[in-house]
Amino acid sequence: MIQRSLLFLIIIILTLPVTGQTEVVLNLQHKFGNGDLMMDSPYTTQAGYDLKIERLEYYLSSIEIVHDGGQITPVPNTWLLVRPNEDTAFVLGNFNVQSIEAINFSVGVDSVVNHADPASYAANHPLAPQNPSMHWGWTAGYRFVALEGYAGAGLAANYQIHALGTENYFAGSAIFDPIATGDTTQLYVKADYERLFENIDVSAGLFNHGATGESITLLADMAANVFSEGTTPWTTAVEPDFIGTLILAPNPSQERTYLQYDLPAGHQYEMRLVDISGRTIQRQLIPQLQGRLEIAPLSSGLYFVNVYQDGQRVSMDKLSVLR
Repeated sequence: MIQRSLLFLIIIILTLPVTGQTEVVLNLQHKFGNGDLMMDSPYTTQAGYDLKIERLEYYLSSIEIVHDGGQITPVPNTWLLVRPNEDTAFVLGNFNVQSIEAINFSVGVDSVVNHADPASYAANHPLAPQNPSMHWGWTAGYRFVALEGYAGAGLAANYQIHALGTENYFAGSAIFDPIATGDTTQLYVKADYERLFENIDVSAGLFNHGATGESITLLADMAANVFSEGTTPWTTAVEPDFIGTLILAPNPSQERTYLQYDLPAGHQYEMRLVDISGRTIQRQLIPQLQGRLEIAPLSSGLYFVNVYQDGQRVSMDKLSVLR
């Protein structure tokens, strides 16, 4: 009887549907204002003084993926050591997710591991000993952010902020449009480091190594202000030689969305609605040259509305559905 029950259980397990795994990649776009961050290059702050960044390193941890209408999936055992002059893409792992809406994180190292021995980690681990060091000591733990450079007239004033402290482990988040290509979803997040200097004046030089004063301000601004939606390859696009009018509204949508159109004669037209995994979920011929087409009711998420002329795509628009 036991063997028969075990065999029955095995058969049930083998016949359960298998949920596909999606590889999630975090792409950080390192910026200073509207331009790319260039280490050791001079910039002018909004306050009107010049500075350059010679060292910037920081940790991100306690990462969570927000997906499929607000579900939260943690990314376990992950600590990212970000060096903007070296690191842009991080593979977070494989997860059972369909539509990713945001990412949550904290700046620094979580309290459970903050006071661990760096020598206990493999040499290639983000928490292992680094050169220059990111570990402050047994009592304080790791530097959450290390920021150094020169500022002021002639870039002669040295500034250093090494921010740490378990009590300063601040949480942040970023919302974005993900890009799904096959079994991989790319998350593009902009990191604007100009915002680190909005509430900190380093024009006359500054030294703060610890868990108080400017270190708190730096960590709070890093979590709350630096990260935002990045620039993705997906943009609203209409082929330059296409003559016609296409309007998608309302967008974002909470109920129904309509594609209003005025199209040139002499061609065949088709609308295709695609989700972020690349799956076509609505495909419909456009029977007349003027009118509007209702987009099928959808669950929350990001979609792409494509219009084809004689089999060639002439327009693509992003559609955000909020339920």
